[in-house]
Amino acid sequence: MAVRHLQEVTTKSINDYLVAKRARDATSPTTILRIREVLHALFEWATKQGYAKSNPASAVPRPKIPDRDIRFLTLDAIDDALDAVKDDPIEGVIATAIYGGLRREEICWLTWEDLSLDTSRPLLRVRSKTIAGESWLPKTRKNRTVPISRDLLPQMKAQQLRGGASAWVFPSPEGYRWDPDNLSHRLKLVMKRARLVWTFLDFRHTFGSQLAQKGVSLFKIAELMGNSPEIARRHYARLVPEQMHEEVLFPRRRDTGSGSRSVLEFR
Repeated sequence: MAVRHLQEVTTKSINDYLVAKRARDATSPTTILRIREVLHALFEWATKQGYAKSNPASAVPRPKIPDRDIRFLTLDAIDDALDAVKDDPIEGVIATAIYGGLRREEICWLTWEDLSLDTSRPLLRVRSKTIAGESWLPKTRKNRTVPISRDLLPQMKAQQLRGGASAWVFPSPEGYRWDPDNLSHRLKLVMKRARLVWTFLDFRHTFGSQLAQKGVSLFKIAELMGNSPEIARRHYARLVPEQMHEEVLFPRRRDTGSGSRSVLEFR
């Protein structure tokens, strides 16, 4: 039965649509999840505006996304990627994605007011803002602060000299805020020219993966990247198996009277 008005949309009709789309078009679970998120956001807005009484998408089951090994750059691959974008307008953009873990849109919306460079502990802030009447929120709707590492700081200071009078940290060649899709297109061209295949998501995963391999806690990684601890666990826990060997070891204890070892010692 066709639905013509928002008030006629039910949880069942949304679920039936998603099930049919999956069966008819072989749509992936990830795409189905994104469609559900779009519908959820639409009805959240409609409810607040009074166009709908409730959000029928809230009760639609979320499809289970299979675990996949993420792609990330090794230290040598990081050097290759940065060499590929050297002297390109997106050189600082890529360094920020790799060494700061920022999402593509977060980089596009970064302004100089978000950065503190001339301190002993330089920082950048990913935060909501309104500029020229246009508002933006981080994906998770939560602001966060990311330390600027010694690898990223020279790039930021060089960008400060290149940027001129623009309020944007990384303006487009025309001096405006980068459109995220145009930025991705530029990256694709540069990577193709260098015969590389890396994407913004790969660069972001590199930040989390390198931290995980250093032994940084998954909770801290989640805070730095603006993710939930569960997402950080799903993406990066498998990269730190060596930590588990230490976790399962009990302290050695000897009985001075008999010389026997405690039953708590793992061999």
